[in-house]
Amino acid sequence: MVGSTVDGEAVVLAALLHDIGKFWQRTGRGVPAGYQGFGPADVGGHGAHARWSASCYEQVVPPAWRQGGHVVLYHHRPTSYAAKVLAVADHLAASEREDQDAEGDPRSARVLSVFGRIRLSDLPPGTDSAFPLEPLRLAHEVIYPRADQPPATTGEHAQLWDAFFAEASGLGRLESFPTYLTALLALLEKYTWCVPSAAYRSRPDVSLYDHARMTAALAGCLWHDGTEESVLDALRGDLGKGSSAADVHRFTLVGGDISGVQRFLYTIASRGAARTLRGRSLFLQLLGEAAADFVLRALDLPVTNLLYIGGAKFYILAPAGALDSLEELKRRLADVFLDIADGEIYLAVAGVPLSAADVASHFDKAWAAVSESLHRAKSHRLSEVARTHYARIFEPGGTGGPVSAGDACDVCGRDLETDETATVRAGVLRCMHCAGAARPNLVPLKICVVCHAEVSDGV
Repeated sequence: MVGSTVDGEAVVLAALLHDIGKFWQRTGRGVPAGYQGFGPADVGGHGAHARWSASCYEQVVPPAWRQGGHVVLYHHRPTSYAAKVLAVADHLAASEREDQDAEGDPRSARVLSVFGRIRLSDLPPGTDSAFPLEPLRLAHEVIYPRADQPPATTGEHAQLWDAFFAEASGLGRLESFPTYLTALLALLEKYTWCVPSAAYRSRPDVSLYDHARMTAALAGCLWHDGTEESVLDALRGDLGKGSSAADVHRFTLVGGDISGVQRFLYTIASRGAARTLRGRSLFLQLLGEAAADFVLRALDLPVTNLLYIGGAKFYILAPAGALDSLEELKRRLADVFLDIADGEIYLAVAGVPLSAADVASHFDKAWAAVSESLHRAKSHRLSEVARTHYARIFEPGGTGGPVSAGDACDVCGRDLETDETATVRAGVLRCMHCAGAARPNLVPLKICVVCHAEVSDGV
């Protein structure tokens, strides 16, 4: 076993892999070598899987970040600070499960589609459908659940586990922690999206991947803010029972929403419209990812804290202290977005405080609250930089009056500035925005919107 000195990176990895043993255990294989001597007194009455989890952690995590083996092993009977952080995060993340009276067999359970829970008043109840135990890929037989799925077998679990373990073991050559974490998270999504997080007395409609990612996000926040050990003890024992520790602001739900998407996409001329539309759609997608990554880096958070991204929106779970940093973040992002598209698109950013009780019981209300805050922010777009960029935002731009040929972009119709260098491709005149010209004022993002690599100040 490894020593007890643990850093934040090891804690995040421990949280991400704390329940991976459930997956391994369902293959029907015995307790891994070196862990047969650990019983309920060590791992808890419901923590037998921790022996498999700890063994996997020790084998696949590179030595540089492998200090958390004991954290994984003892997360149901924690004695160290790091193990208590994981225990609380696991407890909070498990609140998404819905308990049921019937006892399910984890070895035969499959992940159920949430659409089976939809009930319409004028129609009979829906039928539960389940996903196959298959690596995630764009295939009809994989991503569409079926009501006639047979019970899962240990053989299916074993085949899926062997493929996951082989790929996870091959990540050891990666030397950068963010790169390793991103790759491991992608592997977990690929192989555990269809593995139930819990099936014994729980409805198996939450995947192991979703539970692991949420646990890692919560653990990262608790560790980042240095939550006192006495608070962790109180949260472990009294959460949901009126403990005052559960009602204190300990997390922040940060949301981002790009405004002006429809106008940016469809204000284009007919020449080269199809190609430009595809290019702008990809640009917005990459821009949203880059902005979310920028916020994560600014708050010193790993990629596991990115809860959702898509549709020009993102949501990040951050520590309590993130609220104090949001105003400066909003100003910097507004400055960059003004440079990107002269105010045509804008990133609204908002945050709402969360307590442990909110995470456990009222997360839907927090999601609604941050969405409302984003809506208000979009009605005051660019207010963060209105004083510093008054002329660019409020004064007229362009040449005004009739536009001669060659004075306006053939793609978006924007008047070309006097000192702007336009580009002609296949007879189509493009302004610097539509041509994708390099812009030195985009460097504040510090990352490439295509590959997310670091951007040096001289680029």
